[in-house]
Amino acid sequence: RFRRPDFTASSHPIPTSFQMNSLCSKYCDLIDVISGLTTRKFLLSIILIQFLLHLPIFHLPPMGQHVWRQVMGLSVARNYYEEDKSFMRSSQDIRVGLQDGGEVYTEFPLIYWLLGKSYHLTGFSHLNGRLMSFLFAALLLLGCYKLMRELNYDEYSSRWFVFFVSCTPFFFYYSVSFLPNLPSLALFIWGAALIQSQLKSEKWGFEYFIGILLLTLSTNTKQLYFFYGFSVAYLFLRQYFYSRKPSILIWGVASGAFLLGVSYYLYRYGFEMNEVATFERSSTVQLHDAPFPTEWREFFRILELAFTTWFLEMYVNTAAIPVFFMGCYFGIKNKTWQSSYSGFWIFWGIGFILLSYFFFSKFDQHEYYLTSTAVLAALGSTYGAIKMQEYKFGKKLLILLLILMPFVMIGRVYHRWVYTKQVPDELLYSSEIFRAAIPEKKQIIVHGDWTPVVYLYFLNRKGVSVDLHSISSAKFDQYRVAGFEYIVSQQKPEKISILKNIDYETVSSIGDFHVIKLL
Repeated sequence: RFRRPDFTASSHPIPTSFQMNSLCSKYCDLIDVISGLTTRKFLLSIILIQFLLHLPIFHLPPMGQHVWRQVMGLSVARNYYEEDKSFMRSSQDIRVGLQDGGEVYTEFPLIYWLLGKSYHLTGFSHLNGRLMSFLFAALLLLGCYKLMRELNYDEYSSRWFVFFVSCTPFFFYYSVSFLPNLPSLALFIWGAALIQSQLKSEKWGFEYFIGILLLTLSTNTKQLYFFYGFSVAYLFLRQYFYSRKPSILIWGVASGAFLLGVSYYLYRYGFEMNEVATFERSSTVQLHDAPFPTEWREFFRILELAFTTWFLEMYVNTAAIPVFFMGCYFGIKNKTWQSSYSGFWIFWGIGFILLSYFFFSKFDQHEYYLTSTAVLAALGSTYGAIKMQEYKFGKKLLILLLILMPFVMIGRVYHRWVYTKQVPDELLYSSEIFRAAIPEKKQIIVHGDWTPVVYLYFLNRKGVSVDLHSISSAKFDQYRVAGFEYIVSQQKPEKISILKNIDYETVSSIGDFHVIKLL
């Protein structure tokens, strides 16, 4: 267990002056500032700093890494708002025919429904999605502190843990990107913390049921968190072996049965909904695992990418790598796995190993599949930061790394909003021109969008995204019979072979984009 002896807020007065050029020689100033704040002020300060750093980003439309995954949820939210969909009938913009309602199931749609409802208060705005994402990010930080305290870590260690979770490129990017991964982690952490608080006193009241509800929401918002049920099961077993009361096991089994029962029902519901959905839409949803690499060369390539580029750079922070490895070294040397609640984290690691077996291939391009490792990275860095303060050089090095971490945090992902937006400028800044050229009720064919949901979202039109160079004439005729009259293409129409024998007119052209009306 991480511990700094005799920690009290009053024993660490806040300095009255703080000069950047003397940080390395007066490293205790920074530590004392962190230690001297009350818990509430410390947590609010961390959240406020993150909020201020994100101010230039809040107003931006979805863009950057995995913008397609952001848009999948954002389009569902907007359809709740514009089409007044019922809660369990979530829908995408991919439609084939005017009678197609767009129904599809990706995950439990609570966050999408909440975002859709927020549009009724403010009108449609990109700001809503980013603010809601940030709200869940703030809840994650509060939940991390709560969990550490419930696992009997001291105040000092709990604060370092929150700091290292918050000061990573992963957190900076995904805390304002509308994806289900970070909200699911926040829900799971809070659920585990509330359950643990009740287990210690062996109470099964309102707080316990809220904890089970949060775990259920987490594992259905992102099914990957089923693998971390082992950590929660460990908490039940640990308390049972401590008190030997059968009621603990009974409550644990009953709670697990409830969670699994709800999850199985929702899985079957989603599977059946997607079976009747049109192929163009259902093909964007995966409710199954990914094949494990069969070649060793491919395995080691993905493993290297996942460990270095994703885990160390995104989830640890490149500037914190020495701190993390210092924590790992001393954790092994001092046998910290023998501490009272280390089993929770050991089973968390086992859960990730199992997840890796079933979804290893996803690590190639989807770093958000490693979201759950954020807490393991913070745990190692927390222990490393505490141990480094026991050495004179380590204290100075720690301060230097702490100064670098925010710059690395922002610099590692800032290009995603500047240089690699993954959305054409024409759609980001001139989409209203396209919408003016296409009647609102008309469905469109999009040529040039590999995602295939991003262009439809920015155009705010329903339809399909296809490669007109590879589509068959029969399939193209089916789309025309279904009522498709407009094509939005990133290529000039005269270069699209399937249009050679079809009458059309170019309604509008902006940059590389052309709006084509079939006559």
